[in-house]
Amino acid sequence: IRSFYGARRLNREAGGAWDTANITDVPSYSWSYASILAASGLKYFAAAANADRGPTLMLGELHRRSPFWWEGPDGARVLMWYSRHYHQIGSQFGLPTQVANGYEGLQSFLRVYERPDYTAHGVMLHGSQWENTSLYPQQAALVKQWNSLFAYPELRFSGFGEALKDISAEAEQGGRKLPVVRGDGGPYWEDGIASDAYHAAMERETERRAVSAEKLGVVASLVEPRYRPSQSALDCMWENISLMDEHTWGWGRSITEPHSEDTTRELATKRLYGITARGCTEYLLERGMTAIAGRIQTSSRALVVFNTLNWERNGWVEFDLQKTRELVDLETLQAVAFDVLEDHPAYQRIRFLARGVPAVGYKTYDVRDKAAPATSGQPNNSTNAAAAVAPSTSAQAATPTQAASATRTEASTQTAANVLENRFYRVTLDPKSGSVGGIYDKELRRELVDQSAPYRFNQYVYVTGGDNPPSFTQLLTYRRHLPFAQLEPHAANAGRVVSIKKTPTGVSAQLESRGVNTPRISTEIILFNDEKRIEIVNRVSKETVYKKEAAYFAFPLALGRAPEFKYEVQNGVVRPARDMMPGAGLEWFSAQNWVAAGDAGAEVGLVSTDSFLWTFGDIVRGTWPTEFKPKSSTVFSYVMNNYWGTNYIAAQGGDFVFRYALTSAAKLDAAAMSRTGWEQTTPLERTLVKSQDKAAPTENPLPASRMSFLETSDPSVLLSTWKHAEEGDGSVLRFIELGGAPARPVRVSSPLFGSFSRRACNAVEDCERTGAGGDGSFNFETAPRRIHTFKLTPTQLKK
Repeated sequence: IRSFYGARRLNREAGGAWDTANITDVPSYSWSYASILAASGLKYFAAAANADRGPTLMLGELHRRSPFWWEGPDGARVLMWYSRHYHQIGSQFGLPTQVANGYEGLQSFLRVYERPDYTAHGVMLHGSQWENTSLYPQQAALVKQWNSLFAYPELRFSGFGEALKDISAEAEQGGRKLPVVRGDGGPYWEDGIASDAYHAAMERETERRAVSAEKLGVVASLVEPRYRPSQSALDCMWENISLMDEHTWGWGRSITEPHSEDTTRELATKRLYGITARGCTEYLLERGMTAIAGRIQTSSRALVVFNTLNWERNGWVEFDLQKTRELVDLETLQAVAFDVLEDHPAYQRIRFLARGVPAVGYKTYDVRDKAAPATSGQPNNSTNAAAAVAPSTSAQAATPTQAASATRTEASTQTAANVLENRFYRVTLDPKSGSVGGIYDKELRRELVDQSAPYRFNQYVYVTGGDNPPSFTQLLTYRRHLPFAQLEPHAANAGRVVSIKKTPTGVSAQLESRGVNTPRISTEIILFNDEKRIEIVNRVSKETVYKKEAAYFAFPLALGRAPEFKYEVQNGVVRPARDMMPGAGLEWFSAQNWVAAGDAGAEVGLVSTDSFLWTFGDIVRGTWPTEFKPKSSTVFSYVMNNYWGTNYIAAQGGDFVFRYALTSAAKLDAAAMSRTGWEQTTPLERTLVKSQDKAAPTENPLPASRMSFLETSDPSVLLSTWKHAEEGDGSVLRFIELGGAPARPVRVSSPLFGSFSRRACNAVEDCERTGAGGDGSFNFETAPRRIHTFKLTPTQLKK
């Protein structure tokens, strides 16, 4: 759920009567769509599928149930009509349309609805003609021609909202109680995005950072009244994100003619949308952070780190630090220890863990010359603060502060031959595969990795055979007469442990391996001193291959005979054994942030930062199952494929990064997992304050070391959006309840609110006419998985 950006504008352009969503040529939808549509004030949802690689209606026959209520995870509903396909006028009457064709075509079409339980007097013919065809003006005369010849059935042109309103009213008047359908559509077409894993990961990060840019833009305008985010940059950001997210990637013959001019130009345009969206997002972020940092009482050189989530958090920060300087935490007045990622003659690319960054707030670090005299209570750090612990080839002597830090690290984490250990986990490395052989959870007292599985934990798996036999298989398209593909998985091998090193945060292991058409897989395993979380960073160098292929990372789990699998959607948790719509896709799944698998005694949660596709129990085989029956307890991260026969990318190669985080418990808390997911996928932002930025005195300065701009009493409620209102003064805040907990009050407070009036709104910012007043805070009642939107209009800003 992003910002519903521009939706209100579209509604106003439609005369305020925008009550229907219509999507064609896409077979299935995230369960959260029902909640999002309802939260936007939409009443109706008209959908029409393309069954080529998405046989939702063939397997589930939802068109025979239409219309029905689709109920989201929060209980909100939208009235849905699912059409058999998306060009029904053309399929019944031909192109160009001819009345004679409809005489026979309509008879077969109407048989679906000639049954006792269908009580409406009308049905919907969805769509006039298929894509990539010229407009046929003969359609405009079709209704008049037909009705002049035939008394039944009567034809008339209609908008989707008008048709659904009439059909549903007639059905209820006829005594039919409309059915209710709950569940996720299961992704059928989402795997196409994995044909360009590099740009898909870039876009995924841009979407999260775009929301951060909006939040920081609001904060900046409240602390610095002269600042206002660029509207053209906001338009650029969201427009290009939307264009990049459109479901296809290029030309219709992009697979069979991958080097043609049409293919290369359309792909370049598609990728440009993603690159432009990232550029506009970074422009907005930097302007907003600079405006805020200009009001912070910093020294002449400082690093300001921003957290845009509404709870205090730790997170990684990367930064280029001159070798003559050090980073000092203004709260502790101690030098910050760091890892050296790159060593250059004058500077180092460093990584450090920023701890305790306030909710929707900042934390400041001084960037000081090492030779600067120590202030009162501050140790004299005359050497590299990370020298004792960083993975560098040239270690320097540690300062007293570093020595104390190293002692704490030694007490918290331990290393042995191919073993990493802290108070939560004992991780055993598997050098041969370049991955993990075992993870022992000390709290649960059980091994989490299935060591009898054919794959090791986080092992790279490359799959060939998608085009074997060489003609189309069911893997590539849904046709029951086609043969199954003869797939062959190849696990990475020839691995080795490169290093195991103490770090300021715990211990890190570096491994390498290689696989088919993948000459190098470099893996970092990070174990923390004081957090029950394991992070994994995989860097993959892959060759460009035009044969059908796929790539996964395997996570075999040691669970009972009937494990339960889950995955997160935008405002809910889906259990594919129970929470799927009829005909939903059951081979691969699209997760918002995290997936989990567990049994009666343990659950393991995995967050993917760069990819969102997962499979449970096996790789994708193209069997199009109608029941969810996983073959094993292995979870696969489905990171790449080129299985599509059209529109996407025929081959991909180069360097890729795939990051994961793991945690475990006897029973995972859904809200806590969602917070972990948002933390892993929403980076901390940072800006460097330089001496020229402090040429003039700061008026009404913000605190030097840290500050929170907004806090909520319940961290299970996510502040998903804080943006300027699209009409009038004030800002819009959107919250999502993450955990599915019972209704309860939530308090929201900010030192920037001042006196304000508050109105409840729908997600496209149509608000109640009157609202409550407030000063610095307000309360609202949340409900399980509910989306709440409020508009705050200031009556007096705090100074």
